[in-house]
Amino acid sequence: MVYSIPVISLFDSSAPHCYISTRFVMMHSMPCNDMDTQWEISTGNGVITTSRVCKTYYVKVYGRQLMTDMIIIDIGSYDVILGMTWLSKYHAVIDSQNKNMMFRISHQSEFKFIGKSKASKQKQ
Repeated sequence: MVYSIPVISLFDSSAPHCYISTRFVMMHSMPCNDMDTQWEISTGNGVITTSRVCKTYYVKVYGRQLMTDMIIIDIGSYDVILGMTWLSKYHAVIDSQNKNMMFRISHQSEFKFIGKSKASKQKQ
């Protein structure tokens, strides 16, 4: 959940930062800020330019509130992409074969996120 709203998210170890879709931000009237500089972000579909960010938002995973800043871009069918800044900050270990992720945050008990495929979520 982000902004107390369920999201379709992608955990992407090849993404350097965290992103949130322009559509999601607008649909839920989420407060956001201008960045000091404009960023060019390379995607599989080309380069996207942005200068907007949602600062200090919490991603809720199994009752844990995990803070991040998310750059606003058009990201297709996902609401949120959580990249390496977030994955490394929370010591996430991805087990792609079993579709789960273990969080090993310092001074906290470990917890596991068990994922579902995007196709199975949309069928519910």
